[in-house]
Amino acid sequence: MKKLTTLIIALLIAALAAGCAKVNSPEPETQTQPQTTQTESESISETETEAPSAADFTVLDEEENEIKLSSLYGKPTVIHFWSTKQKSVKTELEFFNELYPEYEGEVNFMLIHLTDRDKENLFRAKAFMLDNGYTFPVYFDLNGEAKKAYGVEKKPVTIFIDGKGNVFKEFKTEITKPVLKGCIEQMLDN
Repeated sequence: MKKLTTLIIALLIAALAAGCAKVNSPEPETQTQPQTTQTESESISETETEAPSAADFTVLDEEENEIKLSSLYGKPTVIHFWSTKQKSVKTELEFFNELYPEYEGEVNFMLIHLTDRDKENLFRAKAFMLDNGYTFPVYFDLNGEAKKAYGVEKKPVTIFIDGKGNVFKEFKTEITKPVLKGCIEQMLDN
């Protein structure tokens, strides 16, 4: 039974990683409604047409300065909504922490802690970042503007925005490191 479970998990990981693998095709692909769900029972699905524009929002950086998503356009951006209360937070944030130095300068990383209008959560999140040694930039959605712009109800959510400010892909579930890296690579190749 353990071997069967291990085999199923390995196949799912391979299928998910393939979802963001490079695809050689004669014409570039664009996407509409790239809302992609990654679960153990479903494979990644995408609709291929024109990409929708990313919804703009303002969040606070670590020094509590206001930052607009649109100020980062010009290079791809990975947005990840998270909370210290979510079960998988340390695993996922470690993936981002490992990939951030590799892509820093080429890709914007916008990891947004959902503070739920509670300034105390902002301080707990900052302490959490320090305690775990994360080096990527963290942002805070104190007024819920970013959460509302993307309809985030459950965490985590990861959204890939191309350099032109269009939604490239969206995952409304946990993301694996191979899928994260594959999507970043695919976004850089387009």
